[in-house]
Amino acid sequence: MATFTSFSGIESHFANIARDAVAEASGKGYEELRVGLSSFYSSGGGTSSGIYNRTGQLRESARVTPVFATNNSAFAEVFIEPTEYKPAGRDAITILGGAEFSSLNMRGTGGFWRRYTAVQQELLNSAVQSRL
Repeated sequence: MATFTSFSGIESHFANIARDAVAEASGKGYEELRVGLSSFYSSGGGTSSGIYNRTGQLRESARVTPVFATNNSAFAEVFIEPTEYKPAGRDAITILGGAEFSSLNMRGTGGFWRRYTAVQQELLNSAVQSRL
């Protein structure tokens, strides 16, 4: 167990725990989202659904920011970058919603964002717990 001689030492210790836990959780979350986005393509016939040609852009649209940390907080963002996804015929936000909710006659396994958000807090809790 760590011992401290000042409040700033305690603060620094927990800031490091927060930073490292957020880094771990956001990295694992990013990978979880990429797996989910890849699973969209697991149904509907590979690269061509018969309705439209699949480009694989959705799979490549996951992003994660570096960790930003201060003495009392740490955060990173895992997200889908709509400007990196350039579908033909409709705007990216509409297509991303159609893919997530399996609508707009899109063939694919939706729910990738819902699955990611269901595990994100669990990933962070686990990362923090492993450091305490």
